[in-house]
Amino acid sequence: MEGGYPVLERCPECFKETYAFPEGKCLNPGCDFSLDDYKCAVCSDSLVLDDYRYGDGLLCGYHVHVITKGD
Repeated sequence: MEGGYPVLERCPECFKETYAFPEGKCLNPGCDFSLDDYKCAVCSDSLVLDDYRYGDGLLCGYHVHVITKGD
């Protein structure tokens, strides 16, 4: 109720509502998806779920915006 991310979200790998934001990984036993190894190729910041889901999995939201700003 205070804003921010929900506790669970749809996992981009197994497509179940089992991605837990507090843990930063999917809780589905058959899926071990985690964003731990995903960093922006430009600034090395950790990617968030939306960067992975809506981007190419290589850039943070800021750098996607900068690159596509001229489109």
